Amino acid sequence: MMKERLQKIWRELGSLQGIFIFMLILLISNFVWKQTISGDEGNNQVLLFGTFDISAPFNYMVIHITKVVKMLLTILGYPVHSHFVNDICFVNHRHVIVVWGCTAIKQSFIFLCIMTFTQGPWKPKLWFVPLGLLLVYLFNLLRIFIISLIVQSHPEYFYLFHEILLKYLFYGLIFLYWMLWEEKFNRKVNNQLSV
Repeated sequence: MMKERLQKIWRELGSLQGIFIFMLILLISNFVWKQTISGDEGNNQVLLFGTFDISAPFNYMVIHITKVVKMLLTILGYPVHSHFVNDICFVNHRHVIVVWGCTAIKQSFIFLCIMTFTQGPWKPKLWFVPLGLLLVYLFNLLRIFIISLIVQSHPEYFYLFHEILLKYLFYGLIFLYWMLWEEKFNRKVNNQLSV
């Protein structure tokens, strides 16, 4: 009786099933990340996966992202310098510190989980997923660049942009990219199977 009700509700959800599955995978992968990765976001020295030190790739990405954003700011005429390998300092003494949470490795992990557990043909996933990871990387660079500009001119908006607008826009971008997959590849396959 209960099983039949659940099946009926699931069928009535129709096109919302995919969105429900997307949200479930996002929440589970975020939970798994938080349970397995530990470290101080403000201190890029030690990051652990269980008891294994996985700091090296995160520290590499922190330095890489800092260098690229500094280069972009310099190209656009904003003179910047650094006191450390992970900070971007402006001439007005305002600065941004890039930490491991700014690397988008977590968002890449969540994106990979979503695409791994999303239905659809594997052959297009071989190029769709790497393209999505590139998109996550580029959006993250844009996000750090925008946050840097905000800190340089309007530091009072840092929290709004860093913790709210750009954070949820990041997940919105992942959702839109997943929707593209659903529309162009997964639905097409499902429609061919039902004909």
